[in-house]
Amino acid sequence: MILQDSPMIGLNKNILKSITSYEDFISYFLELEQSSMAVSWIKADLFIAFVEKFGQASIAALAKDIKQPASTIVSYIRTARAFDPEKRFPEISFSHYFQASFADSYENGEFTGEKRYELIGRAIDEKMSTRQVAREAKQTKEENPEKKEAERKLYRIIATVRNMFKEEKYKEINSLYKQIVE
Repeated sequence: MILQDSPMIGLNKNILKSITSYEDFISYFLELEQSSMAVSWIKADLFIAFVEKFGQASIAALAKDIKQPASTIVSYIRTARAFDPEKRFPEISFSHYFQASFADSYENGEFTGEKRYELIGRAIDEKMSTRQVAREAKQTKEENPEKKEAERKLYRIIATVRNMFKEEKYKEINSLYKQIVE
């Protein structure tokens, strides 16, 4: 047993006695890391099952009863919905997955896009920190600001032209606008 039987949380002294070499310490630490990550994913999946059974509105009551912020529960749910079990890899932390989930749009429990998968792959390959993943997710989600500004200006021009010409010409110009933007 990893935890002591007393109310204090800590390493069982018998296990500590069995860890004698540097390799033992490393091995034990890595096992703890994997266990910690597995627990995070299990909690996330449990929260999804809870919401499916009792509804989204029940999160506040659950948060109060388990003494966790509702935002923490929502974050676990978001992360688990973003990455199905077959898309979860032990090489990278649960926090990395949470940050990568922001690379795609998320509304009503559904994700749009696949950028989060690409970002997780890069994070694993490049050994990115969670801060790097968060930064990349934000940049990935934000469109090129110059392109957005150009689209706004083009839209204003079209609105002006619409006011100047008959409806038939406006439809033709609006069609051209859509072709340019897409």
